[in-house]
Amino acid sequence: MDDHAAYARWLRDNGVATEPVDLTQRSPIEVRLYLDDVRKCPFGYTLARSVAEAVAIMKAWNVTEASLDHDLGACADCLASDAHAAETLHCDHVPDGRAFVRWMIATGCWPRRKPVVHSANPSGAAAMRAMIDQHFEAT
Repeated sequence: MDDHAAYARWLRDNGVATEPVDLTQRSPIEVRLYLDDVRKCPFGYTLARSVAEAVAIMKAWNVTEASLDHDLGACADCLASDAHAAETLHCDHVPDGRAFVRWMIATGCWPRRKPVVHSANPSGAAAMRAMIDQHFEAT
């Protein structure tokens, strides 16, 4: 399954709209977002373990900073049958950090500061950084 098809399926399966987010509906409370499925959340950040949780945080709060991981887990079937998925905690069935960056691009809902990528996955991190560099505009 290619990357765009996996993202489109995730959007459909999770009912995530890609129209612009009404920023007037967000709380004025400022938070820093930390998207990672396994690492301990640094002090002062709000933790999201999945893309769906990160989207919910972005919609609800005034996110000033974001630190993003690429690999965000693998489904039970892939963990059981695919040694690579078990080793990397990544499969095509679980939205990854690129899916979250695509959501920010599609909705125009970004943190105030340019997001950083803390992923240990070199190719995934590079892809995310390239997307952010191309689309992020400071507000």
